[in-house]
Order: sequence, then C-alpha cells, then structure tokens
Amino acid sequence: MLDYLATNPLLALALILAVGLALGKIRILGISLGAAAVLFVALGLATANPEIQLPPLLYQLGLAMFVYVIGLSAGPVFFREFATRGWKLTLFMIVLLVVLVGLGWALIKGFGLDAVTGAGMFAGALSSTPGMAAIVEMVPDTQSQAPVVGYSLAYPGAVIGAILVAAIGAAVLKVDHHKDAADEGMVSAPLQWRGVEIGEGIRGVSTSCARSPGMT
Repeated sequence: MLDYLATNPLLALALILAVGLALGKIRILGISLGAAAVLFVALGLATANPEIQLPPLLYQLGLAMFVYVIGLSAGPVFFREFATRGWKLTLFMIVLLVVLVGLGWALIKGFGLDAVTGAGMFAGALSSTPGMAAIVEMVPDTQSQAPVVGYSLAYPGAVIGAILVAAIGAAVLKVDHHKDAADEGMVSAPLQWRGVEIGEGIRGVSTSCARSPGMT
C-alpha cells in the first residue's frame, strides 16, 4: 500500500487530506487539532515510507492558496482595525519577534544546531509556513530539505502547545469566546421574525378571513 502511494502522489495527497481532516474533527476534552492534523498524518506516512513525495508544484500551489485565503479573510479587518488598535498589536508583535529571534539564536548556538535547520525550527515554532517557504527559497538547493525537517520537528509541538495554552488560559480566565466575538462584530445578530395575525374588529376584514390558513 505504501509503495503504491509512493508511485501515485496525487492519491497520497487525497488520502492525507481526507484522513487528516477527519482526525482533526475528533475532540478530546473539548480540544481538537483541526487542519493541523493533516501535518501529523503526512509526517506519519513520510516516516513509514520516505519515498512518498509530492511534486514541488503542489507545494508551491498549496502555499500560495494558503496565503491567498488568509489575505481574503483578514484583509478587511486588518485595515479597519489598524487605525484604532491594530498598530499597537503590530508594534507589540515586532518587539516580540525581535526578542524571540534573539532567544532562538542563543538556543541554536547553545545546542550546536545547524543554522539552516535552526531557522526552519524557528519558523515551525511560530507555525509560520510562509516563513519556512522563504527560508527554503534563500538557501541552496543542496540544503533545501534542512529547513523543512526543522519546521516539521517544531511545528507539532507549537500547535499542541498553543492549543493547550489557549484552552487552559480560557478556562482559568473564564473567557467567553462567543461574547468576545460578538463584541468585535465577528458574530452576526440572530435573525428575528414577527408574525402579525389579522383578527376581528379590523374594519374591512370579514370574520371568515380573519385567520389565514396555517397561522397560529
């Protein structure tokens, strides 16, 4: 079976997506991996048979579609919020990234890791797929696999850690996600309807047609 998937990369891709999305819907203690489960399935298959490889075109197309969808969904909110509090969040993220880069550099040097692999691990720790792609484009072809390996090693821990921190933090701080989303305008108000019954006493309406069929 694994050898057959190695010779049919499109079938392997469909299988990875189907199994990963199905596993991502499974909730354990109210927590699910979501689309990130696809990566774990891909890692498992690649470990079982390293010959399972996808064409580079699919990798580039998938990354382009990922960035495209993120831009479409976040674009209007980004420009609307940037004038109020968005610039503060952006400034905070820049400072945070500078601190993380310094910490990452110190850890890479301290553990004697290869710089390219360490850069891939840094992108994986931030779950930044575009960052990993940028690293791959910058390094020579002979080292193009190193950042991908580093990214794959760090990404699962980053996803699981972020989910646990968010879940535990929300429980401790008693965060109401639905209320917060409604306050931010991300949840539309429920539709309301009102029925009007025409009854007796209205001039020009006979008693026989005072109640329309089907009205209660």
